[in-house]
Amino acid sequence: MRFYTNSNNYEKIQNIKNKQILIIGGSDTAVDCAVELKANNNVTISIKNGAWFQNRNLGAYEPSDMFYNRLLDYSIKNIISKKTVDTYFGNTLISSFWGEKGSGIDIWKSKCNYLNTYYVKSREIIDLIAKGIVTPENEVIDINNKLITFKTGNKNYFDIILFCTGYKPLNCINFLDDKIVYSKKYKHIFNINDSSIMFVGFIRPYLTSIPMISELQSRWVAKIICKKKSLPSIKYMINETIKDDLKQQKEFPCTYERLKTIVDPYDYCNTIADNIDAQINLYNLFFTNQKLFYIILFSSWNHHVYRLNDNNPEKRKIAIENIYDTYYNNKTSIKIELAIYDLLRNLMLILVLFICLFYFTIKFIKHII
Repeated sequence: MRFYTNSNNYEKIQNIKNKQILIIGGSDTAVDCAVELKANNNVTISIKNGAWFQNRNLGAYEPSDMFYNRLLDYSIKNIISKKTVDTYFGNTLISSFWGEKGSGIDIWKSKCNYLNTYYVKSREIIDLIAKGIVTPENEVIDINNKLITFKTGNKNYFDIILFCTGYKPLNCINFLDDKIVYSKKYKHIFNINDSSIMFVGFIRPYLTSIPMISELQSRWVAKIICKKKSLPSIKYMINETIKDDLKQQKEFPCTYERLKTIVDPYDYCNTIADNIDAQINLYNLFFTNQKLFYIILFSSWNHHVYRLNDNNPEKRKIAIENIYDTYYNNKTSIKIELAIYDLLRNLMLILVLFICLFYFTIKFIKHII
């Protein structure tokens, strides 16, 4: 057996026993491999730049990435700001529950804030570390045969090194010139100099799933191919791509160099929806269907919303049924609705107390004068 291997060859080592295994990488794959291999081996996991860890579920049948809605999305990005949320929520409240910077493990502290990096979608590894079943380490600085030295100064011998350091998805496209494959793409889809070359699925949302985004990308591609939509000028696409690139670097400073296609999935989906006329007009919906308006705004973020403008009435009907189904039958959706109510109630209470305090302060000052 080779001393080192890649996660692509994981099946070759998944049944080994009684080995000292070092897993290098801070991705979902690295964590999943560690969780499985620890049953019959001694496992150490090395994460170079730290990471935020988030639970996959809030409870039974409650996927945690559904604890988000359009009201929160709009409020955070247009009223409160991500920086404020990170300061008073990510770096305080979340850290108090999950540990400082998402884990409470000093050598794994992320350099970035909660809303500005890619999350590892599992906290099971943190529990295993707390129980002494898995050993955390930071950057590897030397490999001398089987003796590994870490930045902490710790050294240990390992039988196997498993690299879970990511992959280059575009490497599989060997039928196109590298200049095309690795060029900047308009909205991560369209080759700027040749609109007949399009890329779907080569995207990485920092939360939620790739298939959800790929579906919208495919709809845009289909409209371009069928000439129901056209792309803007080359000059415009170049300028937009530069802007998008700078925005990604600023928003995801810890991840951008490794994941050039990392995006905020909510902003990105809305951008595509704007370009394919799939964006719902909430203002009009308020006057035509208050119940649906309320559910779209307050319940879990629902991708079926982007089908409500579809020309096919059957697809619109299915979309509405799925939106209602998510609202009535998903515990996370109910939980976020209650959380929003609690937040609004507390804000109203604070506002009333502030007004009362202001009123009595003015009255007291007038009495003294």
